[in-house]
Amino acid sequence: MDEAVAEAQKLVESAPEELAYRSVLGELLEKKGDNEGALAQYGEMAKNEDDRAKGYAYEKSGDVYVKMEKPEEAISSYKDALKIQPANTRALEALGKIYEQQEKIDEFNTYLKDLVAAGGDDMPYQFVFEQLSTAGKSDEAIKLLEDVAAREQENVNVLLALGTAYSQAGKMAEAAAQFNKYLAKNPDNPFVVRRLAQVYKTGGQYAQALEQYEKAQQVFGNDPEFLNELAATYEAAGMIPEAIRAYNNYLIVRPDDEAVKKKVENLGSKLGATIDPFAQPPH
Repeated sequence: MDEAVAEAQKLVESAPEELAYRSVLGELLEKKGDNEGALAQYGEMAKNEDDRAKGYAYEKSGDVYVKMEKPEEAISSYKDALKIQPANTRALEALGKIYEQQEKIDEFNTYLKDLVAAGGDDMPYQFVFEQLSTAGKSDEAIKLLEDVAAREQENVNVLLALGTAYSQAGKMAEAAAQFNKYLAKNPDNPFVVRRLAQVYKTGGQYAQALEQYEKAQQVFGNDPEFLNELAATYEAAGMIPEAIRAYNNYLIVRPDDEAVKKKVENLGSKLGATIDPFAQPPH
């Protein structure tokens, strides 16, 4: 370790403006237990004009202050990092942990609401919703997202977060509306297409769900969970032959799933036919 530190120090001395060298030296000093030395390196990095480097330096300083059991300094450093990169989930989680340890979670939640209330693309909308929901404030979180979405109608990130929030709250029609707004701006995002399909399925709108699942199938066609969702949707819609074919596709990927094999047999008996669960679906 001492040799590595010495070598890193030589590199920093030879090129003090090279941020990568300071980063390596800071991390090595952390591992060695030289917290003050690590803070000195991160402090130099924070003087740089590059926001990415500054955000990293503040975040790492926060980590060091946590090790030194200096929570107020850690809070300050993490907040400095979040001013630069508000969606830095790692810094948010570390900050929340400190507030939780201090039994000041309400203060943390207030900070989060203030953070995202101003809006903007690079905001941790989903993180804030989940945090507030955990605190029993999902309605308040949804209202916060609604306010931002009303002001920033082109902000696709808040549309996605609001759609997810509605779906978790059981408001499927509202969730579908937000996902559709998102897809109107980003039609090629298969993950959101799949979310929309799931929302339609949960809301009992099977035709709409199947339409979205078919769009997403090119990307998720080999994903067993996707194939199972698709088959279950066909089954719920009463489309038994299609459900059997979809379950067969699933069994190609997961041939040991006895529960699905039994389901296929039961569905086949409804049609008065013997179904081979391993049969290739017709093309």
